Order: sequence, then C-alpha cells, then structure tokens
Amino acid sequence: MNVSQTLTRFVLILAVLIGVLVGVTLVIGQNVPDGWTVTYVIRDADNTWNVRTLLVDRRLHVPIPLDIPSNAVPHLSPDHRFVLHGTGIELRLLNRQTGDDVLVGNGFATIWSPDNARFAYFNNVNGQTRIVTIDESGTIISETPVLFDIDTTDTLTTGSPIWSPNGEHLAIVTPEFGLLMANQDSSGAQVVTSTIRNVQTFAWAPDGEQIAFIWSDFMLGGQSFLRVVNLEDNTMMFVSEDVNTRLTVTLEWSPDGRYLAVATPTTGLIIYDLVDDAEIGPVDNNMQATTLRWSPDSERLIFQSFADNDYYVVDRDGDNLRHYPLTSDLAVFMR
Repeated sequence: MNVSQTLTRFVLILAVLIGVLVGVTLVIGQNVPDGWTVTYVIRDADNTWNVRTLLVDRRLHVPIPLDIPSNAVPHLSPDHRFVLHGTGIELRLLNRQTGDDVLVGNGFATIWSPDNARFAYFNNVNGQTRIVTIDESGTIISETPVLFDIDTTDTLTTGSPIWSPNGEHLAIVTPEFGLLMANQDSSGAQVVTSTIRNVQTFAWAPDGEQIAFIWSDFMLGGQSFLRVVNLEDNTMMFVSEDVNTRLTVTLEWSPDGRYLAVATPTTGLIIYDLVDDAEIGPVDNNMQATTLRWSPDSERLIFQSFADNDYYVVDRDGDNLRHYPLTSDLAVFMR
C-alpha cells in the first residue's frame, strides 16, 4: 500500500470518528468515489458490540464502539442516532449523541419506522406488540398496542409489523388472517392474502404499491411459493412455484423495484427478475445466505453466509462473487 492510500484510509477513519463525536450520521458514501456504504452492528471476539460502516469498494471496515451489554440484541435506527437494545427482559433506548439510555419496557424490539419517529416491540408482560413514538431527542411521547380491527373483531397481533417505505401504512402477518395491511396506527385494517395463511416473510416494494411474500403449503409437504400482490386491486403475480426452503431468512426488493432477492440457509442466494420473468441463481449453494442488502443502484448485493459468518458481494447477474472476511460470531445488518 503506498503513502497516498494509507493517508486516504487514515483520513476516512478520522472523519467517521469525528462525525460520531459531533453527532453526524454515519453515511459517508456520497463523499467517497463509487462509495457504497453498509452500516451494521457486530459483536466482536472480545464480546463487545460495535457499529461498523463498511466502505464496500475500499474493503474498509470502520468500527465505532457501542456501549451496551454484550448479551443485548441491538436495533439501530435508520438515521443511526438511536439504538434499541435488550436481553428479552428489559428493553432500553440509547441516544448515541447524548448517551442517555432510558428504559422502554419489558420485552424486545422488532423494527423501526423509516422516519425514525416510531418503533415496534413485543411486550413480555401483556403479550402485545406495541408501537412507541419518540421525539427528536428520543423522549417517549406515546405507546399504543398494535390492534387490527377485522370484521368488527379486534385482532391483537403478536408478530412484527413492517412499515411501508413512506411510513404511512403497516403490514403484519397473523395466524387468523395471513397478511394484513393497515394505517400506521393500525386502524383501517384489510386482509391482503385472504386465502393464504402460512406466510413466512414479506417485503414492501420501494414504491409501496406492492408486497412480495413467501408462503408454505403444508398440505404439499411445506413447499414454498413466492408471490407479489398489487395492493390496489389485490391481483397476484406468481414469481416462483418452489422457493425450496422452510427457513427463509430475508426477502429484499431492489431499489429500482425490478428484482427480488431471497436469502436462505438451504438454497443460498436467489435473484428474481420480475420484468423478464427470469430466475438467477442460486449464486452459490455453499454460501447459505442470510441477511442481505442491495446497493443503491440495484447492480450488486451484499449478504452474510451461515457457513462462515463472513460477508460476500455479488453482481445482480450472479457473477463476480467477492469475499469480505470477518472475525465475529454475530453480525446484524441495519437498514
């Protein structure tokens, strides 16, 4: 490595460290040529948590220590300012700028809203999924149960709701009705998959007008199907008749809305082209893919492998697989 490259890396690391100290969000891709950045939380070999920014094209990991218990499970807010962390008994909200760490309740977090203003968590005491609203400083403003009203019958959900990209709607899976959609306060609920109950996982399209989901037919031995539903008229697009997994880990739309990627511990990474009706992959069956993210231009994906816990980057056509080794027992991608 020459002096210029060494200096460049030093400046990047110093810039990120200073940025955290003054409360600047860890998004520096716009300042790096061809700078695709991925932020994730990782528990290192010394059993401490770190927030890391991976500069994908420079193969550079920038770690920032995270002061939470080693047995906690962290959930980073989309703007990286807050961290929900809990052990399953006590859930706390950490403001990374001020260091304030407040008790939310007894339970564990599920997901943040895209505007950073709300998060959902499962309450161990009353068995409810609840939505908490916070202000800019992280102060809790309100807390309400996720309660869907279907056919005049209140359905108290225990699953994890996922907000639409604009934050105006919620979708959630329930045993009684399958996939439901409602307003952000869980009012105005409607059934999305009226004849399908066994939904494993789902993902909103980038424009919020469609939802992709995978469901299993136990009458057919657990065969899994990938579908896309149009939320305006509930019409279905049949993407795959055999996703071939009962353990789907991640389902992700590409930012341009053309592709769907499925990461599974059994078949690896599979990419579906919704325009040309084509299937790409499995990319590498030995990778046993888990969490994944698309690049902003929809040209590449990064995913973690069950096989070695390392990260891999691959082009969307399944070629040019690159290895990014890590030395951790647990890593969690953050949106």
